[in-house]
Amino acid sequence: MPNVGCASFAIRRIVIGYTHYWAVNAEIKQAKWDAFCKDVRAIIGASDVPVCREYDSPGESPQIDDRLVAFNGVEDDGHETFWVDRNEPVWAFCKTARKPYDEIVVACCESAKRHGVFKEWSSDGDPEDHAAGLALLARAVS
Repeated sequence: MPNVGCASFAIRRIVIGYTHYWAVNAEIKQAKWDAFCKDVRAIIGASDVPVCREYDSPGESPQIDDRLVAFNGVEDDGHETFWVDRNEPVWAFCKTARKPYDEIVVACCESAKRHGVFKEWSSDGDPEDHAAGLALLARAVS
């Protein structure tokens, strides 16, 4: 019988539709929402990744106002819109498919949790998947 060699290789876990999940708090005080929106602006400004309101509208700026935060990656670098409506205390999610704007989504999820906009957030990712987003948050709001 011939000797069969074994190849050694690493397998990276692939999650179809890589997604972040969150629950928006029912009552968000204006000061908390304002602090979250300030962070979102700083996060987007500190990132090299371009974002817009919707992936297929690259000329339209992200929406950050008294009621809504909404943005997506640009064109092929976009997937689902990150959407947080202050007036809708819901469980929601955003599939980023690990596209470049994912780091901005992670940073915004953590900021929302810190400011009490989200009750909680979770992800299909592991801590190493969140590292770039958490580093972005630290740079943006230091």
